[in-house]
Amino acid sequence: MDVYTESMNDYSKLQDLVLNAYGTCDFLAGLTNENMRRKLEDELVRFAGLCTDDRQEVYRFASSCLLTKNLPADEILDSYSRSVFKASGSSLLDDFRFADEYFQSVDPAFPPTNQNLLSQIFQTLADTYGLQADWLKHWIRPIAKPDIEKPVLGTQPEKLKESLAKLDSLIGLDQVKAEIRDLSAMLEISRLRQSRGLKSIPTARHLVFIGNPGTGKTTTARILAQIYKDLGFLSKGQLIECDRSDLVGEYIGSSAQKTKALVKRAKGGILFIDEAYSLARASEKDFGHEAIEILLKEMEDNRDDLVVIAAGYPDLMEKFLNSNPGLRSRFTTFLHFENYDGSQLFEILEKMAKDADYQLNQQAREKMVLELDEVAAHPPKDFANGRSVRLRLEKAMSRQAARLFGSDQITDEDLITLTASDFD
Repeated sequence: MDVYTESMNDYSKLQDLVLNAYGTCDFLAGLTNENMRRKLEDELVRFAGLCTDDRQEVYRFASSCLLTKNLPADEILDSYSRSVFKASGSSLLDDFRFADEYFQSVDPAFPPTNQNLLSQIFQTLADTYGLQADWLKHWIRPIAKPDIEKPVLGTQPEKLKESLAKLDSLIGLDQVKAEIRDLSAMLEISRLRQSRGLKSIPTARHLVFIGNPGTGKTTTARILAQIYKDLGFLSKGQLIECDRSDLVGEYIGSSAQKTKALVKRAKGGILFIDEAYSLARASEKDFGHEAIEILLKEMEDNRDDLVVIAAGYPDLMEKFLNSNPGLRSRFTTFLHFENYDGSQLFEILEKMAKDADYQLNQQAREKMVLELDEVAAHPPKDFANGRSVRLRLEKAMSRQAARLFGSDQITDEDLITLTASDFD
């Protein structure tokens, strides 16, 4: 075999190894929100450039020793090479070791596959006397995923301030607001740590919204999509709402098609699955399980630019999460949306009326304060919080229109005022 053929075989081997390592990088990126592909590429190019003929032996020896932690870098490298090699070997090893430990927490018998993979990559670079350097520079960069545009670290862009202000303007939901602010802070600080050479904070993106209907889950998800975009973790920030009918087909294979199409629309933003538990029906003839399996794969494949929120009733969401072993590992953040109390329901009513250019007179206010206090204390079976308040208001608007219809003189005051009789 001539030198050229041998070199091309080495190149092909290296290419396969790096492609496999990209899988590990994508897995880590989903936990840390760090561009691990770029980190791997930078260190490989830098290391390959140092693997010249006169240093080949020492770097081959160094890669073997350092990556297996048999000898410290200080004992085998000069000061300049040591700093480069620590960056290209040690920090990456810690990342790939974390991946192995993550899987070992689920299966203690899981071997150090990712660490061995990284060691093989460096070993291949060292064994080929630096011939891979140019190939790496021309091959890695074109296929690398482009970065999402990110805000300046350590600052809070105006758009983010506006999104957080919208969050704060929501009625009630104090605990949810606090948790979203904490999540936003972790994402921002994680990126700031990364920029300064520190390890990122593992932060899960996908969430479960637990709560009864009309408690603000969809509205909150829409604001959260914009916050993720403002922080640079989503490229578009749109919210795509769906339910079982949008994901599950009527024959084998149709659920996969529908789910993939929906994920494609949601990429760059949030896919909000309402009543997600309806995907996990017990019947073997039901195709909801197919939608779940495809959804899990799409979440993994699009981890860098997609967030999925599964929403539903508290007890039924447990059924959903238990329906597939992969769901609990993807959805690790839970936000609980409590029912509104009477004063919050009345505040919602007044805000809805004001937004529609209506107002309640004093008698209507007194009537509805008492009614909503009673409803909050003893909610009827079909009560849907803010949604029920909206229906109550729309019915009052309809009654007001019927009351005014046919009057000879209707003032602006008449048009905007809702009376107690309108809420009968």
